[in-house]
Amino acid sequence: MSNLLVFGDPSTGLLGHKTNIGLVPPSVPPEVDHLSVLSVASNQLTTLVLTTQGELISLPTNQKVKIKEKVISIACGHFHFLALSESGDVYSWSDHQQYGSKNGQLGHNDVLPRSKPTRIQFFDELEPIKICCSFASSFVITKGLELYGFGSGGSYILGNGKSCNVLEPENISDDIQQLWTSPFCHHGFLQKTGGHYQGFGSETYGQLGFGNKVFGTMVPKSIGFKQNSILDFALTWDGTTVLTTKNEIYTAGKAHLNGTLNDKFYFGKVKELKNTKIIAISSGSLYTVLMDANNGFWFYGDPKIRQLIRINSTKVIMKLKWDNYNKNRKSNTITTTNTTTNTNTNTNVDNNNLIENDFKNKNFINTKIKKLISCFHYGTFIIYEAHEVIQDLVTHLKDGKCCDCEISDIPMIKMLIEARTKNSFSNVKDALEKNCSVKEIMCFKHWLYSGTVENIDLWEKPKKFLKIVHLGDNILDDLKLLWENRHENSDFIVYNGKNGQPVPVHKFILYARSGQFREYFNFLDKKMENSSIDFSEKNFNVLEQIFHFLYTGEINIKLIKKKFRTQLIDAPEFYRFSPDKNWNKLMSKKYYDYLHNK
Repeated sequence: MSNLLVFGDPSTGLLGHKTNIGLVPPSVPPEVDHLSVLSVASNQLTTLVLTTQGELISLPTNQKVKIKEKVISIACGHFHFLALSESGDVYSWSDHQQYGSKNGQLGHNDVLPRSKPTRIQFFDELEPIKICCSFASSFVITKGLELYGFGSGGSYILGNGKSCNVLEPENISDDIQQLWTSPFCHHGFLQKTGGHYQGFGSETYGQLGFGNKVFGTMVPKSIGFKQNSILDFALTWDGTTVLTTKNEIYTAGKAHLNGTLNDKFYFGKVKELKNTKIIAISSGSLYTVLMDANNGFWFYGDPKIRQLIRINSTKVIMKLKWDNYNKNRKSNTITTTNTTTNTNTNTNVDNNNLIENDFKNKNFINTKIKKLISCFHYGTFIIYEAHEVIQDLVTHLKDGKCCDCEISDIPMIKMLIEARTKNSFSNVKDALEKNCSVKEIMCFKHWLYSGTVENIDLWEKPKKFLKIVHLGDNILDDLKLLWENRHENSDFIVYNGKNGQPVPVHKFILYARSGQFREYFNFLDKKMENSSIDFSEKNFNVLEQIFHFLYTGEINIKLIKKKFRTQLIDAPEFYRFSPDKNWNKLMSKKYYDYLHNK
């Protein structure tokens, strides 16, 4: 199961989709649907995917980039790449014969193009730990916290006080803790070891927030934010967005959303988001993506954001509906919703205005977002960690007893279909087998288990014939509903061995979530014919809450009497399931709080 989702314009192939159907909603890119992804770097021509095994895949060619060592980090400029290996070697190469090396950004003391990764010998003895790239420049931070730069010196992007190109890595600054720049820009920001922040490079559009309209800042200069107060920077060609530790958003340059055009050269707080907790940010060449704590996504940009959302101008914050995009993508307008008046209008939208997509609480509620990465051509990569319930469903149902490509009448498949599609099993089976290919059925089953789609093209027929409204209907909500209605549609009963009280459950949940039950179904009840089992000497309420956790990842400790709560502690070992962070937090804090009447 891939841990990568993408959304945006798929036409270039850089998102891992070979389709031109319009704006791709959040979905698994089919070119890497089998990979576990650590990071992504995307420039104008190529997307480079780094797997957790340290291998590199290049899109849209879908070819491996060969480096003999395990790679742990990647970065890209407009036409070049850097890779850092586990042993500390830095490799560089370009994907453009003419412009990928002409400024010395490959670090080999020449301007010769290199289409294959080549080790930069300069860093052999320096122990590099971080790499970063801007438009046509490269940066390396060593274990000694020294910052080295090489490549284009245009707009003073190297921060060394010069505007000339540097062909061999040059020491720029010491005591550097972190560096932020992007393949789309000529400016950057760094954090010193004391926690102070500095900006350097191009300031033509006020993107450094110094209040100046000048060509550039020659050497790093303080930007005025308090020590250790910034979580992240997102840099476009002509603007900067800052996410603070208070989850507030500040912008400068043409990313500016606060005040008039006259004060865009200073960092200003985005007032429209004062009641929204932003937790992640990312930028493409001329647009920025924000994600809030409820997994809602917001967009703004200038001016080519219009090519992503196909709308023009207004002075209110708008909510963009993905479903309306494809209906109106050939025109210059799109149906939007005014978030303050909640009325639908066809209007023109200002390029710099804030746009919220309407997939909020649908696709991403099941996941923990680890990283947002935007690409040049109007698309965003989301590296996530799926909810433990979904991980188990995908792992043990898809690769276990339900690995066939047919819609069989195995009870667990039948129950899951009816829970997820809100339709009868027979109707679903008939619709799929009459209208869909084997691959399309497999795509449907992946959605059934995970709530995500492996291949957007293969999804079209199942979605049409089953009339599934939302691409990413929340599987956790469906499982909660299944738990609440288990007395009506369960196919298995676990009896409390102490007093015989029944707990109605579903075999497919037990099989996917509990190693103990998986072993039972694999060896003692291979045909899954048994309808009940006496399984536990535990208190009934304890047993019920353990099964509630297997369904939803949640537990209500208030429903268990204090004298029985200790029985929860050994439940993960006894039932053989992986306790998530919430379970561990509950057992370590809330349990003892309740126990001591706090």
